[in-house]
Amino acid sequence: MPEYKGILWIYRGTKGLWIINEVELEDYVAAVVSSEMPSSYGMEALKSQAVCARTYALKKMESKFKDFPADVDDTTVCQVYNNKMCNLQSIQAAKETEGEILWDSNGLASIWFFSTSCGSISSSQEVWYDGNSKKSDIAKTVFLSKDKSYLNLTDELSFRSFIDQETDIHYYEEELPWFRWNTFIDDDDIKNNVETYQGIAIGKIKEVSVIERGISGIAKALSVEGELDSTVIYGEYNIRKILSPENTYVIQQNGNEVTQMKLLPSGYFYIDPLMEENVGEGYLIYGGGYGHGCGMSQNGAMKMAESGKNYEEILSAFFPEAELRNEIEKQ
Repeated sequence: MPEYKGILWIYRGTKGLWIINEVELEDYVAAVVSSEMPSSYGMEALKSQAVCARTYALKKMESKFKDFPADVDDTTVCQVYNNKMCNLQSIQAAKETEGEILWDSNGLASIWFFSTSCGSISSSQEVWYDGNSKKSDIAKTVFLSKDKSYLNLTDELSFRSFIDQETDIHYYEEELPWFRWNTFIDDDDIKNNVETYQGIAIGKIKEVSVIERGISGIAKALSVEGELDSTVIYGEYNIRKILSPENTYVIQQNGNEVTQMKLLPSGYFYIDPLMEENVGEGYLIYGGGYGHGCGMSQNGAMKMAESGKNYEEILSAFFPEAELRNEIEKQ
């Protein structure tokens, strides 16, 4: 049975009823932590998630949703807030970081988090690229290397070497299933996705290629050339839709096959044509990570905690230009 702390309000909207949960901030933070991160990830990772959740919520409170009277929703559009009671570990994580937020030169930091990195984490300018975006913010390119290595992966050969793990650099998440993966996308699926999402009758696929990468290696622009037309797709989310593996499967690095994925696992990939008797059949895709790739990797936080890092060190690694503050102590 669904359970919520605080007060439930019901509003009549134009298309039905809105159910609004009014809740104390720290109770909300504890609920987000238990919804977003398993308690097995360890207290220091949970505390990192608590600070991120609190900062994100306070940032969103600066501008409410246009469509309904609330600061956030309960889905991945904001951050997950499940309708069940919190576990003791998430309550402890919220309590031990009570009032702590991330702050940068613009005020409350812009905070994002995602599941698993490929060893590289992108700035938001790279992830939400639209072809001409110049926006700057707190989330910068980070490499989750145990060796504290820094790479520039804008070059295609360097990125392929990175994905194929041809160096001696070691990463916190390198043993996790989503650290590396591969799949095959049929030409017809790419053509149909371009027609569906871009509204372009592109015809038979001639060539698909990544034409722009970020320093982190993330694909910022994908060129799709067809017999009837051509297009360039910008931004990792749009690219992941065009290369959707929904009709096939993705093989994780441990050999598991994952089906019915509507998005490519991440925007960190390279792509090669598969030819049969000089006829294109589709594209082999080799990549790493799971999620948009900006901000804090939740599995990266777990692995850093396992290595002995505390939550201050974890947050500093993911948000190097942010300062950890306790707003309660300042009042």
